[in-house]
Amino acid sequence: TWWWDLGDGNTSMLASPAHTYATSGTYDIALVTSVGGACSDTATTTVVVDQGPQAAFTYTTACDRFVTFTDQSTVGSTTSWTFGDGASASGSLVDHTYALPGTYAVTLTASNASGCDHDTTMQVVVIADPFADPQWLSGPCDEPHQFTAGASVGNVLQWDLGDGAFANGANVVHTYAAQGSYTVLLIAEPGTPCADTASVLVVVAGPIVALPMASVECGGEVLFHDAGQGAVAWLWNFGDGSTATADSLMHVYGAPGSYTVTLVATNAEGCTDTVSMDVLSTLGPQAGFTADRDPCTALYHFNNGSTNADAYAWSFGDGNGSTSTDPVHQFAVPGSYTVWLVATAVDGCADSTSVVLVDELGGVTAGVFIPNAFTPNGDGINDVFEVSVPAECTTGVLSIYNRWGELIFETSVFEPWNGTLNGRPVPDGVYVYHLLSKGNIMKGHVTLLR
Repeated sequence: TWWWDLGDGNTSMLASPAHTYATSGTYDIALVTSVGGACSDTATTTVVVDQGPQAAFTYTTACDRFVTFTDQSTVGSTTSWTFGDGASASGSLVDHTYALPGTYAVTLTASNASGCDHDTTMQVVVIADPFADPQWLSGPCDEPHQFTAGASVGNVLQWDLGDGAFANGANVVHTYAAQGSYTVLLIAEPGTPCADTASVLVVVAGPIVALPMASVECGGEVLFHDAGQGAVAWLWNFGDGSTATADSLMHVYGAPGSYTVTLVATNAEGCTDTVSMDVLSTLGPQAGFTADRDPCTALYHFNNGSTNADAYAWSFGDGNGSTSTDPVHQFAVPGSYTVWLVATAVDGCADSTSVVLVDELGGVTAGVFIPNAFTPNGDGINDVFEVSVPAECTTGVLSIYNRWGELIFETSVFEPWNGTLNGRPVPDGVYVYHLLSKGNIMKGHVTLLR
């Protein structure tokens, strides 16, 4: 039989026990054989127990791929390092600069004088020096605005968009509430000693809205106006090959029809807005006429030559007027007259023209003159009833009737009547005349007094 005293308070009755000590140190070991027998024997020895090293380390990164490693092993007289990139070193505090960023398996091996060793491995992330390179992909006229980190380096990229808003990531889209200039910051690895910051200036344009308005006037004239906002320059294309640059203007079309008008409005930042609309242009009325005078009746026939008109107003210059299309008028008193015609279209547009009427003697004659009384008493004054007609109107018939409708005188050469019938004087009184000249009939009364 066997009985072991293992020196740390533990015993064993095995022939060859194995035992793990909780701590390192020197232990007195006793073995008793044939316990209780006559031949029992006891032997002692001393055992030195070495716990062995426990490898551990920490590391800190600095800028530009520089890493500091610190040995944290609990026991160990020597340490050796492999940095995962083919390089190695020894010591309890070592620095290493990596050629490239990446993730490296770093191993620390701790060894003691007893020849015991222990190693531990840690994945170490090595980054390049942070670099911020913000890029503004939009222009002043764009909304929303787009940003990208460009050639930036860093695991964390933070944006300060200049209006109180922040964002993270390599690509950012942002809408600004107001126009103006904004300084946008990009921070690579914010909060670290190696953080890098760069900025870009962003110009946000104001609103630009084109709102063309058209008011069709008379005579092919159209008044154009931009009722939009934000514009400082304008370009009108009127659809007839002509253009203009103003916010409000009048354009005259040479022909009636429908035209597609386009307005391009531009603001101070160069942003544009384009709007098209259809405009219907009509030609206004054009007043015109000619006048033909009948010398036999002194009637003027006015021939209306107006275009694009629906209503007419005539003024003959003697206080009289007409709304007929082609009126006929006789002037009561010889003279010169200015005749006006106003031609009006259905849309209210009007045009006017005038003609001055003057005969060859400087005045408008009365044409055919027929007296309304005569005194055939032989005193040589107003003794006959005589009709005065122009030379071109001498062909015709003059007839005289009494009050009972009896024909008492007739002539085809407009000879005067002396107030007799068959050579004998007719009674005083009122007589009726009919004058037929070139198809025109004139009727009236003449008083005979002696």
